[in-house]
Parts: sequence; structure tokens; C-alpha cells
Amino acid sequence: GGMVAALESQVAQLQRELSDKEKALSERERLLQEHTTKWEEARSRARHVEAAATEAKERFAARGRRLAEEVARGMEGQVAKLAEHEERVQELEKERSFLRQELERERSAHQEHTTKW
Repeated sequence: GGMVAALESQVAQLQRELSDKEKALSERERLLQEHTTKWEEARSRARHVEAAATEAKERFAARGRRLAEEVARGMEGQVAKLAEHEERVQELEKERSFLRQELERERSAHQEHTTKW
């Protein structure tokens, strides 16, 4: 009966090895599943982030356009004000040069009478 016992022991050994391999395989499958789940979650998060980013970009673009229009309107207002100031400055310059000429005339008229100037 020694041969039967040897075969039984060999079978038992093979079954243990097979069982170990099955355990290792199921552990690998569990890890794979875990990684797949994590990857899918990450991909889903990435899609959400991308969608949110796109939405934000569009919102900011719209806000940016509005802001640009406001700035442009503001600048037009500023330019108009500057033009007004420019005109006023030119008027004042004319007045000043007119007054300077008057002063020069008065000075030269006074120069005959006094040496104070």
C-alpha cells in the first residue's frame, strides 16, 4: 500500500499548490479590481474637473467680455474727458499767452518810467 500512500501524498501536495495558486490569483484579481475601480473613479473625477473647468472658462470668458465692454465704455468716457481737458488747456494756454503779451506791453510801457522791472 506504499505506492497508494505516495500517490495520495502527491495529490495532496498538488492540491495545496493549486489552492495556493488560486489564492494568489484571486488576490491579483482583487487588486486589479481595486485599481480598476480607483482608475474609474479618478477618470470620472477628471471628467468632472474638466467639465467644471470648461464651464468656468466659458463663464469667465463671458464675464471677461462684459468687463472688456465696460472698460471700453469707461475708456471712451475717459477719452472724451481728456478731449475736454485738452480743449480747456488750449483755451487756458491762449489766455495765458494773451495775458503774457499784455504784461509785456505794460512792462515796456512802465520801463520808461521806472527801473523796478
